[in-house]
Amino acid sequence: MEEIERLYEDSIRGDDNAKYELVERFYPLIISSIKKYYNSYFEFEDLVEDGKVIVLECIRDFDKGKNVHFSGFVKTRLKFFYLNKLNSKKEMLSLNQKNEEDTELIDLLESEVNLEEEVINRDFSNQIQELFKSLSLKERETIIEFYYLGLDINEISKLHNISYRTVLELKRRAHKKLKNKMEVFYDRKNVD
Repeated sequence: MEEIERLYEDSIRGDDNAKYELVERFYPLIISSIKKYYNSYFEFEDLVEDGKVIVLECIRDFDKGKNVHFSGFVKTRLKFFYLNKLNSKKEMLSLNQKNEEDTELIDLLESEVNLEEEVINRDFSNQIQELFKSLSLKERETIIEFYYLGLDINEISKLHNISYRTVLELKRRAHKKLKNKMEVFYDRKNVD
């Protein structure tokens, strides 16, 4: 806690290395906040970057006079950011809503989207989601963090406080499950 406070003090004095270090220290909190409040694998990288920006904004906005710890302030800001982002995503526009030219949104979409391509992409996305459903939560996290986020085995083991060997085993099991599911999928597709 004292180290965080020292890094905060150095950051507000303009020390860019301290800002970078603070963002790195809050990386596990960013990941856990995403998982808890806005768990979307397809937006994960953007959500992480948003979290880093929130930490930087917290450095700028934190008021020591409020008698709150900086880390508590960051945790609260991340929570509400991801919850608000999730809530705004849930507020969907009606496709029959009209714009200023009295044109329905559905008409604009149909004119600009190749519907056949959209169906193929949606089908592929559904297949990927089905493949991932065969994995446990820990296996999914490992695959996403290793391949999508580019973390190495050591970084993943530190992030989740598990052994290097456990991460390797999670990755191996996930590969095996995905390979088996993909073989079944392609066999079915060739029969059709």
